[in-house]
Amino acid sequence: MNKEVRLYPYATNDINRFMYELLNLRPPQMVVDIDGNDANNAISLELLPELDTDYLLINAGFGPSSRQNSAVARKRFETMQRDPLWESVPAVRTGRMDVVDAMIWNAHGIISKEMAMDALADWVEAQ
Repeated sequence: MNKEVRLYPYATNDINRFMYELLNLRPPQMVVDIDGNDANNAISLELLPELDTDYLLINAGFGPSSRQNSAVARKRFETMQRDPLWESVPAVRTGRMDVVDAMIWNAHGIISKEMAMDALADWVEAQ
């Protein structure tokens, strides 16, 4: 988003449950604290330095039905990466972040979920 970042919640996201439970990862406290909040799990850019996480997956886009919006989201992410706050995120500093394919990760079909889980397992194994 223009002035915020949305953290995908643990409780309501299938891919997050896969990451945390099957790969034995734990969400950072910030994600747990905002899980299900009224602000659609959004944090301000100023809170990025507090995102204390070892790994970070970035989904800079929307699903298959919003291709034009995805281009806007990617541009916003490019801008965010030039912000000094971005470099203060622990996973960014250590290079343990990955930009995932929004068309796959935001789709709701079983094939796309399998593709996302396979990509995630491969990425974690390579870390």
